[in-house]
Amino acid sequence: MRILIAGCGRLGSEAGVGLARAGHQVYGLRRDPSQLPAAIAPIRADLTDTQQALPIPDRLDAVIYALTPAQRTEAAYRSAYLEGLQRLLVTPALANPETHWLFVSSTAVYGDADGGEVDEHTVPAPGRFNGAVLAQAEQLLQRWRERSCLLRLGGIYGPGRQYLISQLRLGQLRVSRTQPRYTNRIHSTDAARLMGTLCTKRTTGVINGVDCCPATDAEVADWLAARLGWPPAPEVGPDSEARDNKRIRSCRLSALPFYHRYPDYRSGYSAALRADQKDEK
Repeated sequence: MRILIAGCGRLGSEAGVGLARAGHQVYGLRRDPSQLPAAIAPIRADLTDTQQALPIPDRLDAVIYALTPAQRTEAAYRSAYLEGLQRLLVTPALANPETHWLFVSSTAVYGDADGGEVDEHTVPAPGRFNGAVLAQAEQLLQRWRERSCLLRLGGIYGPGRQYLISQLRLGQLRVSRTQPRYTNRIHSTDAARLMGTLCTKRTTGVINGVDCCPATDAEVADWLAARLGWPPAPEVGPDSEARDNKRIRSCRLSALPFYHRYPDYRSGYSAALRADQKDEK
């Protein structure tokens, strides 16, 4: 297959390398492609710059849209996920209706479920601008390409993605103990593998990209603190902003089939910690 990864950052590059190893021709589009792995053919372009031409190859079999906003603002999200996607959709080189589209979205589109379960059949009800913009982008793509795939990823972690550990180390992490708050995640290796699987199998519809173990933020933080020999994170303050609380199930993965290398946070963080310790030596 000839595959374009639009927004070929850290996750896109990992997915692209896996696809290239499987024998596919992979193109990576980003503002500065100089750091792309050698297995990915570089395309220098900025989808948010309407004055810039898009050198998109012909005869593409699939497009993976995986842009990341430049900032965590509504304007940046709209630029990356709505305006950038719209621009790519109208590109003549991508007019072929048989080209498969995979949009990398987020479980933020579901909003809050008060600790209840959600799955691929749950109607999105985003409570924040990021989820709302992503839901609009999903709808935009499905209007243009009905048989596209929407991959809603949970929180991505892994080597080089240690925000939770950094917050814990700095004493800045606060967790919900009185009222448990469920969190959902996926290891970066599994997220990249899943992107490749969905692309090559031309899967359509919604897929939740999460591991098999939703867990409370306190459970994960306490496990990490014990593993690292640090004090546990304190209780979140009463005036803190409420965060989404939901347990996400992925009902479609086993039918692909797709099996996690890291099915829960314990196996995933153990591997990530070993990798980071190796890099430090």
